[in-house]
Amino acid sequence: MIKRLMLIVMVVGLTATSSCSGRDEFRVALGDVPPNIDPADSHINFHFYVIKQLHEPLFSSSAIGKPKSRILDSWFASPDGAEYTFCLKPSLAYSNGKAVTNEDLWENFRLFDERGYLARKIAGHRAEGGCLAISFDAPYPRLTWDLMSYKTSIADPATRGERVVVGISPYRVTEIGERIIRLRAESGVRYREISFHYWRPGDEALFRGFDDINMVVANDIPADIDEYMNRYDLAMMKIYGMVINSANPELRSYLFNCLDIDKLRGMTDRKKKAFRDVGGVLPLGMPGAVAGRVKQECPAAPMKRRTKAKMVTFYEDCADEMREYLTARLGPLGIDAEVKVVDSNEMSYYLWSKEKPYDMAIIGIDSPLPEPISFFSNFLPGESALTNVRNRTLEKIAGEYSDAAPDAQREEQMRRANMAVIEAHQVLPLYQADSPLFYSKRVSHVGADQFLIGIPKIEEL
Repeated sequence: MIKRLMLIVMVVGLTATSSCSGRDEFRVALGDVPPNIDPADSHINFHFYVIKQLHEPLFSSSAIGKPKSRILDSWFASPDGAEYTFCLKPSLAYSNGKAVTNEDLWENFRLFDERGYLARKIAGHRAEGGCLAISFDAPYPRLTWDLMSYKTSIADPATRGERVVVGISPYRVTEIGERIIRLRAESGVRYREISFHYWRPGDEALFRGFDDINMVVANDIPADIDEYMNRYDLAMMKIYGMVINSANPELRSYLFNCLDIDKLRGMTDRKKKAFRDVGGVLPLGMPGAVAGRVKQECPAAPMKRRTKAKMVTFYEDCADEMREYLTARLGPLGIDAEVKVVDSNEMSYYLWSKEKPYDMAIIGIDSPLPEPISFFSNFLPGESALTNVRNRTLEKIAGEYSDAAPDAQREEQMRRANMAVIEAHQVLPLYQADSPLFYSKRVSHVGADQFLIGIPKIEEL
């Protein structure tokens, strides 16, 4: 999770099966092992992999964007949406064996309120027929969305502030050190133990012993591992681009043609990595390519009618810089740019909303290959789409695509699909990360048609 002007939308299709069939330990290589285990740190990638095994948020999203819960037996809102009643599942316990109570649920909500995790302030709470009712200072229709983050996981209040915050999970921590964290479950899961290992240069030979490799920087790895990790059907790349979503084709054209890609790169890529221009535009999942420069032709005259353009962004640190640039660049062209800073859950809500209340959004996509279903679902209007702009060319390519086709044919179809997205002025490519990172490539834990795919919950494998 990078504090930049972007949303990291995890679209990761993973292939191959786990190599530890018949064993009861699942071994993960991490770029770092967290010094503590606290859901508040779930925005950090390495931490999140561990936290996800030990904690459970109050809500998660179904495949069609509806809230579901493994903690609650039921929940409902008052007619005005200003009060919610939550009923815990019976016999619910933390990993340390303590029962989860309504008092615990309230203490967690109080913490979320104090830390600013909620968009509305809590006005009061009360017991309601064995459940907990919480009222807010204003209607809160998106509460369930705001409670889907792992930072709003329900944890044992007595362990808050300790090195290991205890959550709801079949796993408990049995060892935590500088280079390893070990978890164990007594029953009910495929893997009785999970071990997280801090990988460092010099450990290349150990790749053969890991079941998953997450965000590990590797330079001089054994040739056979390098060949395996770079197979076409296992490749995964991170790409950054600005999705342009507007019903107004003139506005889309101005945004696409008039914004300076290099300036946008400088705002989103704080490390100032060297940009390698390959002379073409392959920004959304083509193997071996870094996004090249698009051909831009900005009109000299302003738009016929002054227009507003709204950008939503995930982090605050780049918002002022982006706001200043957009105002200076787009203002003379008749476009009034607005930059709205939102939290991760609100951004997710915007991206999944059919209304798509934004004209621009800088995103990062972890793109699988060759799983085009996820790619198509991003850019064809529907439940999982990032844009409402219809793309007839992409629709035709998607209709013709077949997993049974030869690799060369599929590569050509995906090249055409990338160009169809670009030509529809839906995406302005910024750059494609080409750093040597190995990231969750060996675990088959999700279907290719799922939109938001994250780090696996190993008990579900």
